[in-house]
Amino acid sequence: MRSVVTSGTARGVFDNLPFKVAGKTGTAQNSQFDGEPHSWFIGFAPYEENSSSPAKVAFSCVIENGGYGKKGAAVVCRDVLAETFK
Repeated sequence: MRSVVTSGTARGVFDNLPFKVAGKTGTAQNSQFDGEPHSWFIGFAPYEENSSSPAKVAFSCVIENGGYGKKGAAVVCRDVLAETFK
């Protein structure tokens, strides 16, 4: 899940946070109404490599008709994390 944030579909979204994040983007097809896909992101933070201590938070966000995961839900998660760990 860390590689999604560092080099995958959420690359660049969490770069300005003072801690590491791991997560997974998602896009759910939508054949109703306007057909715009649903955006989702799940994750945990802070991510610590080779650590036995658990992450402090796990989170998820789903935005109906929000488009692709990186452009919708991941951005919301980033902004909430920034406020939470201020």
